[in-house]
Amino acid sequence: MKRFFITTAFIAIATALQAQSTDSDAQDLYCFAANTKILITETTFRNIEEIKEGDVVLTYNPETQQTYQTKVLKIASVPHDNIAAYTFEDGRHITATDDHPLLTTHGWASSNPAKTAAYKGLGKIYTINDYDEIITADGTVKIAAISRPRQKIMTYTIVKLAEGNIFFANGLAVGTEDTK
Repeated sequence: MKRFFITTAFIAIATALQAQSTDSDAQDLYCFAANTKILITETTFRNIEEIKEGDVVLTYNPETQQTYQTKVLKIASVPHDNIAAYTFEDGRHITATDDHPLLTTHGWASSNPAKTAAYKGLGKIYTINDYDEIITADGTVKIAAISRPRQKIMTYTIVKLAEGNIFFANGLAVGTEDTK
């Protein structure tokens, strides 16, 4: 009887720990590499690893196509190895987890849409492709190439904003990590 109780207790604890790991605080976040530039205003930026809760960043309303500042409510930093590196026709690049959504001219897209679908406020997620046009702070830019570096890096993200779910990383419109 003791063995059954211990086994049952172990299963209950393991189940509780697994349930915790699926929360938005879990390490399964989508994120960006260090030195990714986050727009604070139309002309100033800060590295993502320097963003703190309470800071303001530039957000975007796709319905009005207007930008405005909003407060960062939650951030996260996690090591990841599911990395996608995007290069754009204008020479810019960004390194992110493969499930980080970028706002394209046809909606949200990522290299791993099934995983991206777990996050709030994004709707349908498309598979991102070469030559997709990404919304930027000053128009759009086309993807020139996508690669998948095989490396583990420390990554950073904005989990939640006071208003909206879009911020600009290296000038590209990207989504927050808030889970459903």
